[in-house]
Amino acid sequence: MKKIILVIVLILSINSYCQSAKAYFDIGMEKVESDNYHEAIYNFDRAIEIYPDMGSSLLMRAFSKRQIKDYQGAVDDYTRAIDLNPSDAFIYCNRGGSKLELKDFQGAMLDVNKAIKLDPKNAEAYFERGKVKSKLGDIRGSITDYTKAIILNPKHRDAYTKRGSAKLDLKDFNGAVSDYSQALSIDPNYAFGYIYRGIAKAVLKQKQSACLDFSKAGELGLVKAYDFIRDNCN
Repeated sequence: MKKIILVIVLILSINSYCQSAKAYFDIGMEKVESDNYHEAIYNFDRAIEIYPDMGSSLLMRAFSKRQIKDYQGAVDDYTRAIDLNPSDAFIYCNRGGSKLELKDFQGAMLDVNKAIKLDPKNAEAYFERGKVKSKLGDIRGSITDYTKAIILNPKHRDAYTKRGSAKLDLKDFNGAVSDYSQALSIDPNYAFGYIYRGIAKAVLKQKQSACLDFSKAGELGLVKAYDFIRDNCN
């Protein structure tokens, strides 16, 4: 009878710990939704202290750290999450993205390749690998990966944008305009998209259309757009 009571007490204690950890996690998620990442991290910290193997808290703390540019902290959390779930392509992909921000290009490449091996249909992994290749100077290789990301996710705004910028680097200005236009068709309020397309149009000597793009970016709240207007449109 005593053994049964001890087991019940143990189960209740574990449930209590899990519920407390979840309460902090839920508060952390509320802070993320309001873009209050420092407060989110505080609450995820508390959740992890109570339940160190709570993968969801580790992942969300890593995400929050990326938002405040604590990329090494994010890498550390993703590494702990991988220890808990070594076959999750999503985690490798995000750790690779964090390593890229730290200019650990070799580590980033290894992680995104691992993500692709685990999940060959992961559009984000190809997108991240395209970014790594671009940083390493393999512009054509980056275009191949951005294209693969777009095939897997035709609504991937950032893949169109990055591919457009890669084409711009290769002086394929019409191709760049086409990709930026695709990004803007997905997200018409993408202010930077108008800037990028305006730059490509300006190179093509489409001054009036370029200036309209710069103006639209300004209307959307991108103050830097007016520097482009002063330099190109007056």
